[in-house]
Amino acid sequence: YLPEMIRIAQENGIKLVFVRIKVETANSSEDPALSGYLEALQTYIHERGAYLLDYGDDPRLTPDLFRDVIHLNEEGRALFTQMVAEGMRSLFGE
Repeated sequence: YLPEMIRIAQENGIKLVFVRIKVETANSSEDPALSGYLEALQTYIHERGAYLLDYGDDPRLTPDLFRDVIHLNEEGRALFTQMVAEGMRSLFGE
């Protein structure tokens, strides 16, 4: 689906931003295969004019901010929203 998503966004003048969040079951700094995949994904996305905000290993997302291994609690959602907003500003300015 990724190539098609990028193609449709480009045809419609949409700047596409993919966001990766931390999950308890995936730590790319400890998994060489995942790390390699993410590097390849970043290159693929960048070469096609899209963006990736990767928070998969961000230390600000601590276990107490999750209600389970994937979903953030209220405090976690507030922090993550702020993180994504800052990431978008870094890509596109204010």
